[in-house]
Amino acid sequence: MHPMRLQPLIVPGWRNSGPEHWQSAWEGCLPRASRVMQADWETPRLADWVAELSAAIDASNRPPLLIAHSLGCVTVAHLPLGIRDKVAGALLVAPADVERHGAPDSLHSFRPVPMHTLPYPSVVVASTNDPYCSLDRARRFADAWGSRLEVLEDAGHI
Repeated sequence: MHPMRLQPLIVPGWRNSGPEHWQSAWEGCLPRASRVMQADWETPRLADWVAELSAAIDASNRPPLLIAHSLGCVTVAHLPLGIRDKVAGALLVAPADVERHGAPDSLHSFRPVPMHTLPYPSVVVASTNDPYCSLDRARRFADAWGSRLEVLEDAGHI
């Protein structure tokens, strides 16, 4: 499908993506891109985040292309089947490992990370030195989700 026929949905992670974040830059230059807003960026609740993302997908006039970062990637993985079937594809950048030792308590409602195949094309982009998700864990996410894995050297939390 031609990318201009898709609805880019920016799916930020915990605490949103500030004006200097790559997601904000993409939002500004991708035609029709819109950001999925959350009521509470500081103390996220899985049910609320999934509900907001599901509503944005349902409201899309074109097949949605999810452009997710960090906790946004985990939110995408938690989408219910009926909503997942409406998604055209996903770019999942620097997925957060909410099950890692030392993960903030405020992210625990996102556990466990779903390890099922996504029913649309997807790419996981991971870094060799992301403090919030080891490369091994990102590789396991990509394998479980049926995603292509792209690895960036020493890119941190991208």
